[in-house]
Amino acid sequence: MGTVIFSFRAGVKDSDNNVRLGEILPGPVRSMIGARVDEIESLTKEHKLKGNGEFANVSAEISVWRDLLIAEEAEVLYQYSDQFYDQYAAVTRNYFGKGTVFYIGGGLNKEPLEIMAKSIVESNNIQYVQSPDQVEVYQREIDDETYEFVMNHSDELKSYQGEELKAFESKIIKK
Repeated sequence: MGTVIFSFRAGVKDSDNNVRLGEILPGPVRSMIGARVDEIESLTKEHKLKGNGEFANVSAEISVWRDLLIAEEAEVLYQYSDQFYDQYAAVTRNYFGKGTVFYIGGGLNKEPLEIMAKSIVESNNIQYVQSPDQVEVYQREIDDETYEFVMNHSDELKSYQGEELKAFESKIIKK
């Protein structure tokens, strides 16, 4: 049981970095993904997506690239909304074996990614610590004591549980 997340261009190249010519993309992971890439397109601007199911009211945009997916077994979480490509999926979820496989067919914006990430973390019972944007926190237990490693990945002053973090500063906090 587990979760795999594939992103656009998955399966395009083999382990020797050669393009898989003549093979339907996403190549060897197609059965896991439960969808195939019918067309591809690089993007110069953001394109709006239409959400389905639990994502029906979550606005989404895709940028940089788009894989135009045909869902074979996968559930379509988002599809393209422009008139030429509205029959194609942009983001899918497939249940494969005992696991879940997501395919994100382009540069998806933050809001739907955060919802997916939270769902994945919770459904897999992964411990996490809520923190401000660009502040990474992970806990470690050593000899029955808990420590938090807190890292500010921004060039701005950040605060975490009363501790100020200068730009790019890291701290170890004993709990």
